Amino acid sequence: MSMPSYFQPIRLLFIIAFAFTWSSCDKNKEEESDYDPSRPVVLAKFYPESGGYATKVIISGENFGTDTSKIKVYFNEKKASIVGTNGEQLYVVVPKLPGEICTVKVDVDGKSQSFKETFQYASSYTITTVAGKYGGTATTMIDGNLAETEFNDRLAFLVTDTEGNLFGTQHGSGQLIFMLNEDKNISKKLLVVNSAQGDPQVPTINPANGKIYVPSAANSWYYEFDPELQWSSRQQQILNPTDADKNFTPIDWKLSLAFNQEDGYVYTRSWLGEFVRFNPKTRVGELVASPKTAGVLPDPLFVDMDSYHVFDPNNQDVIYVAYQPRHCIYSFNIKTLEHKLIAGTSGVAGYNDGPATNAEFNNPRQMTVDSEGNIYVADAGNHCIRKISNGMVTTVVGQGGVAGYVDGSADEALLNNPWGVAVDKNDDVYVADRGNRVIRKLSFK
Repeated sequence: MSMPSYFQPIRLLFIIAFAFTWSSCDKNKEEESDYDPSRPVVLAKFYPESGGYATKVIISGENFGTDTSKIKVYFNEKKASIVGTNGEQLYVVVPKLPGEICTVKVDVDGKSQSFKETFQYASSYTITTVAGKYGGTATTMIDGNLAETEFNDRLAFLVTDTEGNLFGTQHGSGQLIFMLNEDKNISKKLLVVNSAQGDPQVPTINPANGKIYVPSAANSWYYEFDPELQWSSRQQQILNPTDADKNFTPIDWKLSLAFNQEDGYVYTRSWLGEFVRFNPKTRVGELVASPKTAGVLPDPLFVDMDSYHVFDPNNQDVIYVAYQPRHCIYSFNIKTLEHKLIAGTSGVAGYNDGPATNAEFNNPRQMTVDSEGNIYVADAGNHCIRKISNGMVTTVVGQGGVAGYVDGSADEALLNNPWGVAVDKNDDVYVADRGNRVIRKLSFK
């Protein structure tokens, strides 16, 4: 059967409307269709068999009852909205991003049944420009409302908070840290960075207090921004431990910070390959593992290379690492010390979607992870945003190897050397489009 569009035919909508109008008007029929707990819930079929976010689906069967408060429908783990029921048909709305292949489950008063057939979910992506001007000529960042906002140099990395704020860094002659908020229609320059400290790199957030930590590339310095102090900044330094039983290696160069919500530490990796963590309250650092640490398997920690990392929000023992010169993505378990390839072909630059360990990247930079555990990668050299999900790599937006500036559908959109990605509370993804000097937003349906 060919895959129908998730914009359903008008004829189907009239049928649905008639069916549910008829059922709601016929009180006697509704009473006859009450749920009978002594009988099983029977599933017959659902239609359509594919679609996207907000697709209307009819589920046919027996013994659903007419009390929607007792009925739950799931597409994988995502709960669907129920529009109505006549006892033998459910009219539901597909939830957002439940997964590409969905098991449809119906639960009535605690008793559930699942279809053997699966629903094929088709994601719809669009990209828009949030801030910045393509081809702008500003010599310094212009802040204010988003339509007037202009960046004067190369955008780099991003992070979001739960209040709708987006924080970013800019490299080059205009080194700075900024924030913007779409709902409030504002952008603000937070700090012009001293060039002696190096470019500001991949930031992280402490969800407990909303503080933002931004590493400078040079040595052990970082910047702290506090929402309680109107985002004023403090320059901080990771300190050597005074306890003799703690190992520590001075940090020579770092490109990322990542906050761990379980232990409350901030993690970083130096250019020489050491993973270090520090307590943001005391700023005291300690060594987690180095290329010399025994028990790091199956692959040793790599040395002498740039990398970017982010924790898995659903498993805070696991940190994902993009090794930029090796063009691949690894996972590193901070407790078991397991260090393994999860995506890309180590040492091979290229562009290829498919099974994750056969895929190819070209200078991957920042990564972000959504609430479902999907990893989004700024594949800078390929001018794309890639996604790692269920062992597969796909291109979400951009055309592999083609640089440009086009908003719109994911199939037509173009980016230019994207370095930064950050997911917000709605699982929409912001992109720091470095070559175009704009902030883009990737929305999903």
